[in-house]
Amino acid sequence: MKKDKQPRYGYLSKMKGIASSPPKVSLSEIVWSWIGAFLGIAVDDSSVIP
Repeated sequence: MKKDKQPRYGYLSKMKGIASSPPKVSLSEIVWSWIGAFLGIAVDDSSVIP
């Protein structure tokens, strides 16, 4: 019995998706997120030091 060497495009095409991407995040939002993360780690880390 021969195996079919053609890929199953019908099955793979379902994974493509049709939704659009969300809007881009502004640079200021990224900067504030980094600042908040840095401060949060610094505060958490300072509580470990005796």
